[in-house]
Amino acid sequence: FLDVYHKIRITLKPQQKECLKQLHSWRDQTARTEDESTAFVLPNHMMLKISELLPPDQEGILACCNPPPPIVRLHIPELHLIVEKARHYNPLLDPKREE
Repeated sequence: FLDVYHKIRITLKPQQKECLKQLHSWRDQTARTEDESTAFVLPNHMMLKISELLPPDQEGILACCNPPPPIVRLHIPELHLIVEKARHYNPLLDPKREE
């Protein structure tokens, strides 16, 4: 996920960075499972927008994707859970934090 993170020109808060990390991991695993490209599963710009905005509901996640990829629609409850966990992420409680 760091390759995507270093390409953007904004600084993400710890919760946003955690969301990007988890979405990146989900996208990679889903692409392998579905035998699709990562860009087909969830393009970088959509993944970054979701991470930046941390939408509070499923509709907000879909609103970040225009048009939403079919796999995103299929996995929206799972994506919502990822975003919710990231919204409540506390870097001080994470023993694996990078800083």
